[in-house]
Amino acid sequence: MKYILPLLVLGLLIACGGPAKKPADEALLQEAAKYHMDALDVEKKFKSIAKKLESNAAEIQIQGRALDGDEQKWLEEYHGIMRGYELWSENHIEVPGHEHEHDHSHDGHDHHHHHHHSDVQLTPQDMMETQKAFLDNINDLKTKAEKLLR
Repeated sequence: MKYILPLLVLGLLIACGGPAKKPADEALLQEAAKYHMDALDVEKKFKSIAKKLESNAAEIQIQGRALDGDEQKWLEEYHGIMRGYELWSENHIEVPGHEHEHDHSHDGHDHHHHHHHSDVQLTPQDMMETQKAFLDNINDLKTKAEKLLR
């Protein structure tokens, strides 16, 4: 008999979709969604720079001669940035309840896409911090790419 009340409450929660989201949680998810969208905006700029870097890399590699030290260093940095971007892109996650359309145009060779891990379960605080970290990461990659372009 003592188990009936908790089972009724559990049944009610399941039927009603669980406890309502707290306003603070929703505010954190809104902030996370803003970081996510900002990261996608930075990614567009990064991709534009990456296309120019790809062209420079092709020019260096097509010369048919041994590369000098500066060229080798440049290529290593370029490949490091692109590996970083690939990891970023593969691990970037959506904010639950804030899914949106992405520009998945694949101009040229670009084959990087976001893998939206909808099964990732993070607290609203963790989701906000994760999205902020993704924004910081893509900003860092863009800065490195800009320096390499000079």
